[in-house]
Amino acid sequence: QLAESPMGFSLGAISGGGSSVDHDAVLVRCRDTIEKLHHELEYEKQLRPQFVQQIEAAEASLRAVSLELERERSRRLDTEAELERDRRQRAEFEDELHKARAAA
Repeated sequence: QLAESPMGFSLGAISGGGSSVDHDAVLVRCRDTIEKLHHELEYEKQLRPQFVQQIEAAEASLRAVSLELERERSRRLDTEAELERDRRQRAEFEDELHKARAAA
């Protein structure tokens, strides 16, 4: 019985049960698969720098947006604090105005 490889071809020649033609066919198929994988690897190697650059640009953009968000949060907190001070001051002025009207 012939062994079956994960690639779907018979390993009979490798296991000693086939002819040299079978062995040659297996070797050719292996060579073709290795070449295909090599080409895929080279293609991915060519794409990698581009993807690394895109990732670095996205990370830089994220950092810039995060800094801007933090600045906006700080401005909002400052504005809220200023608004609260203005409300207290208005309340004090209104209280003084009522007292002044009551005394007049």
